[in-house]
Amino acid sequence: MEKATTTAIICLACVGILGIVTTPDVQTVAEEQKHYCEMVRLGREHTDLGWPDYRGNYDTTCMEPR
Repeated sequence: MEKATTTAIICLACVGILGIVTTPDVQTVAEEQKHYCEMVRLGREHTDLGWPDYRGNYDTTCMEPR
């Protein structure tokens, strides 16, 4: 094979692997955001449970659209 073809194959393989590896990260971020929202909601309902809104974005990020 030519050097350019080999380089192209390696680049495509790297992009494919990167796509596979980063997909769970997107899911993990969504799960962590959901968990954060649940814990802050719990903290607002019961002050001895849950978390405070330490990110300061609960009202804009976690509230269900009405």
